[in-house]
Amino acid sequence: MGSRLRSAVVAFVMTTVSMIVVLAPANPAHAATCGSSPTWFKPGAQDGIHFANVVNLRTGPYTTCAIKKVGYWGHVLKLRCKARGTTVWLNGVPYYDWTFAWHNDYQTNVWITNAYLGDHGRNAPVCDAPPPVRETD
Repeated sequence: MGSRLRSAVVAFVMTTVSMIVVLAPANPAHAATCGSSPTWFKPGAQDGIHFANVVNLRTGPYTTCAIKKVGYWGHVLKLRCKARGTTVWLNGVPYYDWTFAWHNDYQTNVWITNAYLGDHGRNAPVCDAPPPVRETD
C-alpha cells in the first residue's frame, strides 16, 4: 500500500473512531457501583419516607451490594439522586432505579431501591448528571 493511501486510511480510521467516541451517549444512570458515592447529587434534597416494614439499605444500587443498614417503616431519607441498578419487583411492577440518600436516623448515606420509596423516586435527579444551567437574558 502506498504511503498516500496508507495515510488516507489512517486518517479515515482515526476520524471515525473520534466520531464514535464523541457521539457515544454517556449513561450516568448505569455508572454507580457497590460502595460508590455519586460525584454529583442534589444538595438539600427532598425528604422521602420508605414504606416497607423492613428494607435493606445497601452500599450500592444492586442486590449484590453489601447491606449497610436495615431501614424500618417511616424512617426519613434525604433523596439525593437515582441510578439504574438491579431490577426489584413489587406487586408485579418492575423498579429499575435506586436512590442514593442520606438516612437521617443513621446519619449515613445509603442506597435504597425505588420500589420501597413513597414516591418511587420519581422526583430524584439522575446521579452524576447535574441539571442544565439556564441562560439568562
